[in-house]
Amino acid sequence: MGTFVVLSASSCVFFTFTYSFKTAIGRLYYGVATFQGIWTFNAGRKKPCVPSDYRLKWADLFHASLSLIAFLAFAGSHSDVVACYYPSLPRKVTNTLPLVVGFLISVLFVMFPSKRRWIGYPFLLHKDALYSRC
Repeated sequence: MGTFVVLSASSCVFFTFTYSFKTAIGRLYYGVATFQGIWTFNAGRKKPCVPSDYRLKWADLFHASLSLIAFLAFAGSHSDVVACYYPSLPRKVTNTLPLVVGFLISVLFVMFPSKRRWIGYPFLLHKDALYSRC
């Protein structure tokens, strides 16, 4: 069970660093933001028109850590995980912890929103120039 939790937590963090962008002709590409720029999955050498906008920023690390904390709080309070790893934990803690952590992290996400367009971001809903630069 621990391997599954670690694998799920890793994917939670990884997908906060993904990015999707559209080219001038409207084709959608996916990649991972790095400190040097974006590393694209399906574009080969195709890069966005303004690659500096797609670099990894400290705010992205902040959002990744918040996502990880939220995931671990919710996964760690699941009844099977509690029974396996810490069975003597009071039920009041396992019922209250996810609510408190979820509320605090939601407030932080609202106060500091991310401008990153992750994989699966609905580009079809947006028609302004921010989403189709070039």
